[in-house]
Amino acid sequence: MADERTLVPRDYQRAALEHTVSCNTLLSLPTGTGKTFVAVLAVDHYLRVRPDLAVVFIAPTRVLVSQQAAYLREKCASRPKIMELVGREMDSWMQASWDECLKTYNCL
Repeated sequence: MADERTLVPRDYQRAALEHTVSCNTLLSLPTGTGKTFVAVLAVDHYLRVRPDLAVVFIAPTRVLVSQQAAYLREKCASRPKIMELVGREMDSWMQASWDECLKTYNCL
């Protein structure tokens, strides 16, 4: 069975990826059209061209944060180091905590 590392994006997914990597983007597509596949491709792109920066992937619920993080861990060719940040746990973080997080992880 093929996974995202061997699949070829469809034209609309390629267009979405091109837009995503050219500017900040909120991707809105119908369910089942491959938004997460586009995210995998975008994360791989950013970590390849800017390995000095972190990718921020936002999901609206704790469950989706966990699901997306697991999918990225499994499917990204770049094998990002992912930190799942949810809720208010970071509210009390000082600069040193953020510095350590960004030194250790490249996908938040």
